[in-house]
Amino acid sequence: MKAITILQPYASLKAAGLKIYETRSWETSYRGKIAIHAGKNDFVINPANAADKTLQEKSLAALGVENWGRLPHSAIIAVADLVECYQVVGAAHPKPWLESKPILDKNGEFKRGEDGRRIGWKEKPYPEGDELMYGNFEIGQWAWEFENVTPLPAPIPYRGNQRLWELPDSVIEAALRGKESESQ
Repeated sequence: MKAITILQPYASLKAAGLKIYETRSWETSYRGKIAIHAGKNDFVINPANAADKTLQEKSLAALGVENWGRLPHSAIIAVADLVECYQVVGAAHPKPWLESKPILDKNGEFKRGEDGRRIGWKEKPYPEGDELMYGNFEIGQWAWEFENVTPLPAPIPYRGNQRLWELPDSVIEAALRGKESESQ
């Protein structure tokens, strides 16, 4: 299974279903199951930055903790489906939007349907509200969309890595088996 390491509080916000997108400066063609790993470090707050202070206050309240040190670190905390990567585009317009990458044919041209429209291309509106605070939605950034986020019954201590990395399926299977035996 693929895994991605995310700094706190973003990893816990994602696991709690409070964060839709994970923003990165790079895209991935991977789609499918992905483990969410809470990194060993927290997002660094600049006390002089009002937006950082708001992020800290809102995320602490949303997650019900008094400080980020109470959140899991260096652990797998959830699994989800990575369903799409959207690029933030639209700099010439009053409001940007999210756009998926179209499918290219063998000549590097956009694949088009019978109606002439590009195939594989999707648009989403620009995020609003707290979602903007939970990611970097500058033009050119990539917003990875996750669905079916399932928190694990307990964090699984595990060393993370940069970019996408491989996690043995057995790690998640053991955690989920433990959850099933608890409910019986």
